[in-house]
Amino acid sequence: MTLYAAFEGEVRCEPLGVAGAWRLVGRARGPAPARAGEPLQLLLGGTRDLEPPATLHDAELELVDATSAASADPAAWPEPSATECTGVLAPAATAVPATRSGCVLRGRGYGRAFTLRSAQLHLGAPPALVALMEPPAAPVSMRALAWLLLNLARVPGVAGLLVRRRGG
Repeated sequence: MTLYAAFEGEVRCEPLGVAGAWRLVGRARGPAPARAGEPLQLLLGGTRDLEPPATLHDAELELVDATSAASADPAAWPEPSATECTGVLAPAATAVPATRSGCVLRGRGYGRAFTLRSAQLHLGAPPALVALMEPPAAPVSMRALAWLLLNLARVPGVAGLLVRRRGG
């Protein structure tokens, strides 16, 4: 099993408009792929047999290798501690198409094995970085001049005058 995403604290689980699509939103735990405490969003698509509660605590998503013997044998799965997961985990069905992956979603008091088609991690950017990426606002006079030139160019004959004036 491979740890795909780890959250610390409370995680909101929201169903999306498409059947089998979920969004998990919370804060990252651990050094990879994000630093602890950074905003983290996990999108799950094409899930089967997944109905998480509205909130989870200290959630993590593990991917199960479909070709390994560990994924087919429930006895080979690591035992979750009583504080980590009280639900019984079942392995992904052995007759799952190759386009689906087996997963385990765990949280305090919750554990569920399911299959899915896609998973995407979205790491939140720090506010300082977002502020650097915003384009600088153009002065009002520059925006007014651009608006005037664009609207003048729409009037028949004015574009020809502008071209003649520039070439002349």
